[in-house]
Amino acid sequence: MPITTLLSAAAGELPSSDQIVADGATVRVSVTGQGTILIEPKLTSGYGAGIEMGGSGARHGFISGPMTFRAYRPAQSAAGLDVETA
Repeated sequence: MPITTLLSAAAGELPSSDQIVADGATVRVSVTGQGTILIEPKLTSGYGAGIEMGGSGARHGFISGPMTFRAYRPAQSAAGLDVETA
């Protein structure tokens, strides 16, 4: 299964590009580095409230489609996000 770095682990605030998960597909997301990442769903009016991953919480999870999301690294974080597809 190919692994893509959606957002490299580094210091500072940064959003990733959009990641599209097709209908019926599932991807595995993994937080890398130190800190937290927000997984923000794309809405017609922008991005929704993010789900926080990393830090002392979950560092891996699954996202099922159809969905478009981005990873957002807060300013105080140095985390990144890898995406593994089937």
